[in-house]
Amino acid sequence: MSGYFSACLRALATQPGIDLCLAFRSAQPVAPFDPAYSAWINPQYAWNLAPNVPKLEAMLAEFDPDAILVSSWHIGGYRAALKRLRRPATRVLCMDNQWLATPKQWLGRLTWRQYIRPLFDIAFVPGDRQVAFANRLGFGNSHVLRGLYCADTEAFTPPVDAPHLRERIFLFVGRLTEIKGLVILMDAYERYRTGSLRPWSLRIVGSGPLSSSVEGRPGVEHLGFVQPADLPRIMWSATSLILPSNFEPWGVVVHEGTIAGLIPICSDRVGAAVHLVQDGYNGYVVPAQSPGELAAAMQRVACKSESELDRMRHASQQMSTQFSTDRWAHYLVEMLAERKPRSVAHANS
Repeated sequence: MSGYFSACLRALATQPGIDLCLAFRSAQPVAPFDPAYSAWINPQYAWNLAPNVPKLEAMLAEFDPDAILVSSWHIGGYRAALKRLRRPATRVLCMDNQWLATPKQWLGRLTWRQYIRPLFDIAFVPGDRQVAFANRLGFGNSHVLRGLYCADTEAFTPPVDAPHLRERIFLFVGRLTEIKGLVILMDAYERYRTGSLRPWSLRIVGSGPLSSSVEGRPGVEHLGFVQPADLPRIMWSATSLILPSNFEPWGVVVHEGTIAGLIPICSDRVGAAVHLVQDGYNGYVVPAQSPGELAAAMQRVACKSESELDRMRHASQQMSTQFSTDRWAHYLVEMLAERKPRSVAHANS
């Protein structure tokens, strides 16, 4: 239960006539989110390795939801509970994967009539790249909602004194894994630093199996895992956000960064870059797994004047306004109401 999704649910709870019920996986060691992000929702059920189906079914039977938002289709306990709902509810499949034609995706493509489409009425996806996958799983465009992910808009909006906090720093936020492009980032930063007379430092936020690879590097500061409530101020103190992922279905951190006025440098595998990064306008999009291209983009940002940086920061904030937590909540309720004859009185996630 992340900070950004908690913010979305808080906005949803303010909509007229909405009650919430929550089932979610408990915090894991690599991302020990504060329990406060979910504690305000009642009833709720937190599970660890796998959900207890009878317990989940009992909670759903008592809550009697009008709509159920389900995280992906791979959790067996959720699938079992959906099959045995006591009365109809609008079943929403929340999915963020892009169509990459992997064997697992082809399996879903070949079996959607039996295992996916019968369980779900609507697909809720982040953006256009995910729509293409949802279409292949049998969801026509009229049964696909866009905008699944949204940052905590209020929390990341910079205060009036933000310009005084800014330092010429590159910032990475995410799990320290190969799939996030951490190896590429370290290579690129070393190249950038070697070719720069006055290199910016690189601040890294996150934990994971590659944590040891960032320790003791010249110019690199590792803050470890940071709770979402503490992240906005870290973003306000930096200039550029780097997300060089080898695979990133969306990347909410890009939205957080643009709200905060950061200049994003993303790989072309980052789904959010399609909507939130215009190359050369508010940031740069580089080929994945290309440390040379990434280093060059870092150099382009670092060589800009303060006025040029300010223009790109302002452009990022403009791009970020495409999404907000209030808009997320209003849109979801409105779309569910349109797709169900009776009014939506409850929502379950």
